Amino acid sequence: MTVAGGGAATGYIGTITNNSGAAGSRDGFKAETLLSDSTTKILTAASNGVDRFVVTGVGNVGIGTSSPSGKLTISSDAGIANQYINLVSTQSGSARSYSLGINSGAFRLFDLTANQTRMTIDSSGN
Repeated sequence: MTVAGGGAATGYIGTITNNSGAAGSRDGFKAETLLSDSTTKILTAASNGVDRFVVTGVGNVGIGTSSPSGKLTISSDAGIANQYINLVSTQSGSARSYSLGINSGAFRLFDLTANQTRMTIDSSGN
């Protein structure tokens, strides 16, 4: 394992590289802090100075937001009306893909494999 300081040249405070063990057998990465509040970010992935992925001190995860309000918060970019989470199964013989999200203000479950809407709930609950 290599732990190195970042500095101005890299844009990172530090980097950790796990280069031990055989390929595919490496364990993951652990980030730990003594702080356990909802505003402390214990793990962040950012680009162009914008947080893209955040884990807070209380375990909330944010994608597209730097301040997740629940265990998982996914936020869209301003101006993008339709946002989805894609669920993909690649199991042999029963591969299937679904899209779950917001379409024109309505909540929608869409079967990507069959190219059909399976459920829509509009803003009035219908």
